[in-house]
Formats: sequence, structure tokens, C-alpha cells
Amino acid sequence: MKKVIWKHRLNIESSFDIQMPIGTEILALQTQNDNPFIWVLVNPDEKNTEIRKFETVGTGEIIEETNDKKYIGTYQSQGGLLVFHVFEKCF
Repeated sequence: MKKVIWKHRLNIESSFDIQMPIGTEILALQTQNDNPFIWVLVNPDEKNTEIRKFETVGTGEIIEETNDKKYIGTYQSQGGLLVFHVFEKCF
């Protein structure tokens, strides 16, 4: 089975969805040209997709402690003025 790395630009919103092939593995979260992206490992031949749900929380914001979130990574924006933390909502 062949795999390919794709990237998805993240919305700077409290919650957002990304449609990905089933079995996609999240590799990294970083900024590129001051825009947040996640890089994912996918099987490009997988025809079935799923909607993955994400949540962004700024430093200092209250976050409800639950077991249905997986930490993905942290990124900075506006030269480090803003710091955001991204979680995937797991069901």
C-alpha cells in the first residue's frame, strides 16, 4: 500500500471539520507563512472518507476537561503574540 503526505490549512476558529480518507494519520502541526497547517499521512487510493472534528483553544481560555479530546499540537500566530492549542475530538 502506498502512502502520501498531504497538508490541510487549519481554520482559526473554536471548532472546525476536515474531511480525510479513512485511516489518515496526523503527523505534525506547524505554521507556514504564518498560517497553521497539519500534515497527514494518507492512502491516496482510499475512496472512503470521514469527517474529523477539531477544536482550537487559545492560551488562557477555559477548556472543559473530557476524555474525548486528543492533543494535536500548538502553534503561534502574529509573531508569537497569539498561541493556540489544537485538539481532535475523538468519539
